[in-house]
Parts: sequence; C-alpha cells; structure tokens
Amino acid sequence: MAGRIDELVTELTKSIKAAQIYQSTHPTFKNFFNQFYQDLVVYLRNCYQLTLQVEKFSIRYENMVVYEETEKDISIAFRLFRDGIREIRFLDGVTADEILIFLEIVSKTDKDQDIALNLWECDFTHIDFYVVEEEEDEKLTYALPQMPKLEADYEQAVRGILEKEKIEFSQSISVDITPEEMNRLKTAIAESENQTPLHVIVSTLVDVLKKIKSSEITESLAEILELCINNSDFTNACMIVNQLWNYADVNLISRIENEALIASFEGLPDILDEQAFSDFVALIGFFSKKSVPYFLRILRNVKNQERLKKLLDRLAYICQGDPVPLYEFLKVRDLTILNSAIRIIGLIGNRNAITNLKNLMLHPSAAVRIALIDAFGEMQEPFLISNFLDDREIEVRIKALRTLEKINYPQIYQRLLKTIRNSSFLRLTYDEQKAYFDCLVANHNDKTPQHLERILYKWILWGKKRYLKKRQLSAQALAKLGTQKAIDILQKGLRKKDVDIRAVCENALRHISMVQNRS
Repeated sequence: MAGRIDELVTELTKSIKAAQIYQSTHPTFKNFFNQFYQDLVVYLRNCYQLTLQVEKFSIRYENMVVYEETEKDISIAFRLFRDGIREIRFLDGVTADEILIFLEIVSKTDKDQDIALNLWECDFTHIDFYVVEEEEDEKLTYALPQMPKLEADYEQAVRGILEKEKIEFSQSISVDITPEEMNRLKTAIAESENQTPLHVIVSTLVDVLKKIKSSEITESLAEILELCINNSDFTNACMIVNQLWNYADVNLISRIENEALIASFEGLPDILDEQAFSDFVALIGFFSKKSVPYFLRILRNVKNQERLKKLLDRLAYICQGDPVPLYEFLKVRDLTILNSAIRIIGLIGNRNAITNLKNLMLHPSAAVRIALIDAFGEMQEPFLISNFLDDREIEVRIKALRTLEKINYPQIYQRLLKTIRNSSFLRLTYDEQKAYFDCLVANHNDKTPQHLERILYKWILWGKKRYLKKRQLSAQALAKLGTQKAIDILQKGLRKKDVDIRAVCENALRHISMVQNRS
C-alpha cells in the first residue's frame, strides 16, 4: 500500500509541474495527467478515499512522508500550506474534469493567488480540503531569522592582530613615491580622462548641430546610433534619438529603418534583461508605421507572451490610429502573423477596420476567432462578440463569455439566462457553465437574485446529481453579488429539506465570510 501511495503522489506532483510548463492540451501534460487519473481511479475504487496531510514543506499519508521539498519557490507543499490548506481528500467517483481543474489551480505559481479560495469556488463534489484561518496557525514569514547581537571590542582585536604579526606602527610611515611611480599614476589619470562617456560626446555633437547644420555631424550620430543598436545597447540608442527628436530635419531612424535591421532583432525579445527590453520597446516607438510589416514577421517567434503583448501595444502606437498597413496581413496563411495583425488592429481601435475584421469571423482556426474576440473587446463591440457564443469550439465560447464579463452589456442578460435555464445547459462542461454564471453576474440587474433563487431552489426528481453543479454555481453567483437580498436567499437555503441546497448555501455563506475577513 505504501508503495502505491508513493507512486500516486509522485504522479500527482509530476502532473502539477507539467501543468506549470505546458497547457492542458499539450501531449506531455496529457500523458502525466492520464496516468495519474487512471491510477487514482483504480485506487479509490478499492479504498474509497485518499487523504493527504499538508505540512510546511512536506506532504504525508498517515505518518509517512510521500513528498518533501524545502525550496519555497518550487515547493508544492509550501504553496498549499501558505494559503492555509492542511488536508486534501480525493473521494471515489472523482471525475477527470475535477482533477483537471484542481491541477490547473494548484499549479499556478502567482504569489497573489489564494489557492484555498480558488479551490473553494470550484465547489468540488469529490475533492475535499481542510483550511485553517491565518490566526489559527503560525503566520508564515519570509524574513531572515533574528541573529544575536555580538558585542565586539574591535580596537582590542586589531591590537592583538598587530602584536601577533609583529607589525610596528610606532614610527611614521613615509608616503613619498618614486618618479617612476608618479609617471605611472599620471598616465593612468590621463587615460581615464580620455574615456569620455558616450552621452557627453552625443550632447556635444547635438549642441554643435544646433548652430551648424552639418551633414558630417549627422552622419557621425547615425553611425553611433547604428553601432549602439548592433550591440543591443538600446539605452544609449534611445538617448541619441531623444536628443534629436525636436529637430524635424534630422531623423536618424529613417536612415537605418529597413527590413535587414529589423530582421536582426529576431530572438531579442526573449533574451534581453528587463531594462534592455524596456529600452528596446521605447526605441521601437521612434520607428515609422512603414516598419510594422517587418516587425510582424519577427514577432511570430516571440515565446514570452507578456513581452509580446507589450510589443503589439508599441506597434499599435506607431501606427498612429491608421490600421491600413495591417490589412494586407489579414489575408496571410501564417496564423501567428494573422493573429498579431488582428490584435494590433484591435489595439489601434479605429472603427473603420471593423468591416475587415468581420470578414474573418468564420475563419476555420479557433485561434483566429479568439484573436478577433480580443480585438472586438478592445474596440468595445459586445454585439459582435456575442456572435461567438454559438461557436463550435468550447475555448472560443468561453473566451467570448469572459470578454463579455468585462464589458457592460446588459442586452446579453436575457440570452444568458435563457441558456442557463435550458435543459441542454447541463451537458456543457463545468468551465463553460461557470463562465455563463460569471457573465450573468457581471451584467446583472435588479431581478438577478430572484432568477438565481429559482435556479438554486428548483425541485428535481430525476438527475439530481447532474443538477448539483447548477445549484453550486447559482449559490456562488449569489455570493459574488454579495447584496443583502442575495445573502438572505442563501440563509433561507440553510433551512431547506434538500441536503444539496443546504450544502451549497452553507459553502456560499462561508465564502462571503472568508472574503469579508480578508478585506
């Protein structure tokens, strides 16, 4: 038995680490996930439950350590323990969806994330966990331990060293230096003075340029700028361009702005340090919109999505509200370039581009349709986004719901409510059901508590187990509303005869209490 638990926990930790590296659709993650889920189901079929105790740096099964990692940044146990989780229990009947959602939440490494709160919001049927409030347990601290203050007599210590080494300081020390040493010192000072900082050189050349319009000085500055760019010294490159920015007749960027130069930037966004990348983005802001096509081609290989977003923002900026240079890229077959072009057009926000984007709404690639939703979201076009709620791909539908959640669009409310009330709603995945309820709450009105109450209290004769998720989500939606009317409905649910209604209302009220205590 001990060996089986060891193997299960090893598979669990491997699945969590795979989720941190890969998306849930990646074959590598699927391999780890499928193996863990299959073995867990077999174990639970025989033993009914698996209970794991969480300690600060380890996970135990009964009295046996089955996982241990003392490095805080990578320790799964520490992240769970930090957020108050002391026990996790998997029950017989656990579904693949439940395990997948559990792994996605636990694998997130963001320190601002509250794992306990996120797990609670999922309201799992076959995964339980015990959480302690902060005051019930020791507060975790990242501070260095207090060291005892040492009282040292440094004068006495130095005297002891001098005596031990037999160093005599009773006689004065001569500070005279030989003529040869003086010459060497003078040479070193002269060499140091000759190493003039680049900004002094540039400032001097610019000052001369103010008085004398010299093509030689301009060429010299252009050479220095190109040298800085070729050496990835974007700090000084920005400094040079900035100093000349007020001279309309001196545009150094236009002298070097070409496809070959921009092609040399490929790969840089992923390897530059933070300061260098920030300067690189700033420098791009000085390029003209004619360079956008060249930048689009190098951006298709950028792996850091956060940096890619900043670069897309910068390209939208240099387009100066004109999406026309991007239209030709709405016809390309390269999906990465196409998606980037769509997102930049969305960031530009010029409504004249909507017709061009609408032509792609039936594109066969789900990634393209998701990019369109992003663009329509930036352009505040909720009606167009609502067309994707009937998309054939679940990720597109969820993306549309999540985007509508961020936009105030009360016209969508009745459509959302109708879908939730429909019997076919139960056939949707948990993620999509939750996205519908979240969008409903985001676009709520005065009647929303009553609508949620009917869904929560609905009497079911057949399919109670399938309907339980709907009760859970309606209770969570009431908790998110947080109004007195919503709280009254949940408290009323505590007195219902139906065990499921009482349970989901109790969890929702506990959630409200946790949020209030943490705020």
